Amino acid sequence: MGLEWFFRFGYAILIVTIMFMIWASIARATTNREIEHMNYPPCTLNPLCTCSKSSTDLGIVHCKNVPFPALPKMVNHSKVFMLHMENTGLRDIEPYFLQSTGLYRLKISHNFMTEVWDDAFAGLERSLWELHLPHNELIDIPSKSFRHLEKLRHLDLSWNRITQIHHDSFRGLEDSLQTLILKENRITMLESHSFAGLLILETLDLSGNNLWELDASIFRDGMPRLSKLLLTDNILQEIPYEAVTQLKALRTLDLSHNIIYDMVGNDSRSSGKLNLDNFHIEYNHIKQLRPNAFQYFDVVNRTFLDGNPIHTLKHKR
Repeated sequence: MGLEWFFRFGYAILIVTIMFMIWASIARATTNREIEHMNYPPCTLNPLCTCSKSSTDLGIVHCKNVPFPALPKMVNHSKVFMLHMENTGLRDIEPYFLQSTGLYRLKISHNFMTEVWDDAFAGLERSLWELHLPHNELIDIPSKSFRHLEKLRHLDLSWNRITQIHHDSFRGLEDSLQTLILKENRITMLESHSFAGLLILETLDLSGNNLWELDASIFRDGMPRLSKLLLTDNILQEIPYEAVTQLKALRTLDLSHNIIYDMVGNDSRSSGKLNLDNFHIEYNHIKQLRPNAFQYFDVVNRTFLDGNPIHTLKHKR
């Protein structure tokens, strides 16, 4: 009886732990969205902005469609947990301006920034976890500006005009960066070892660029935690097996909306195998599935082939 009770108790603890982990994951995924849409009272710095607190501690600051060609002076003299400036006409971040704020999350979107000063985030080395700079006019990755951000986990540079990634573009983020979003830029090719050293990166989004191939050595340094690689809406003509089979933790590979004609491809140099949960290859130009179509897969739980003009499923004779 005692042993049976022990196993039942252990099973109950296991179920509760799993449920808590699932809840925590969902909560973390929705927290940022909820924060951005909370109805906070008007700010003292500008009644058209909202702030979670008043006086010297502004807390969470959200300014949208409010003219601010420069960051509000009051931010410089306050403790700010999160700062979101959307469509405010902002052109740059004054060096050292944010050093006393203690920012955890910074989002500057739909503005006119073409570059970021090297010392724009000075003072945030051990506080800034999330940096979102989407929908601006950046033409280069401002790598020197975030090189010393020791805690940066999430970096979003989507919807800019970036054309190149260099081997040292993310130097300094090797021990912190988990999510890197570069979608909807103008990247046509990736240098060898473009993501060198990013050993704890889990998600890489390169969707909506002009990539026509992936160099075989692009992931050769090893990215042992990369589980999600998004390459949708590029101009890839082949599945880059030699590059992606080096990613042992990869579970989601999205190659939808490219111009891939064949699952097999011409890459015969790959010696590795893929173990995927989700393989997206929708809306390409695949007309037939040959008998060896999945020769580079050990496991693929779900394959999405919607939107391809497939008319033949060949079998071995």
